[in-house]
Amino acid sequence: MINDESLYSWPMGIMVFRGEYFTDWGKILAYVSLTLVPAVVFFFALQKYIVAGLTGGAVKE
Repeated sequence: MINDESLYSWPMGIMVFRGEYFTDWGKILAYVSLTLVPAVVFFFALQKYIVAGLTGGAVKE
């Protein structure tokens, strides 16, 4: 449906680097790394609260 590569969603953008005879693994891994960065930053920023919530919910009273 979308013919312009600049309008592709993130997963479709990754698929651009996968061809029939060649896969550009460097660019695919760069996309995956950029995808993981926000989740890792979010986790480290809120790690104290995440761990407190998990341990608080695990205590049986």
